[in-house]
Amino acid sequence: MHVDNNGMTQCPYCERWFKDDDAEWGVDSDSICIGGTLLDDYWTRCPKCGKKISY
Repeated sequence: MHVDNNGMTQCPYCERWFKDDDAEWGVDSDSICIGGTLLDDYWTRCPKCGKKISY
């Protein structure tokens, strides 16, 4: 899924590493409520291959 290592993330699709600062980040609005806790669907977009990585 999402690997965080010294401000770097490895894309599970292209397996290349990129700096978290270089990537586009966001939260999907379709949050799910489980047991009274709101879970946001955070994502980042790999700047190398452009795929969206949810975690």
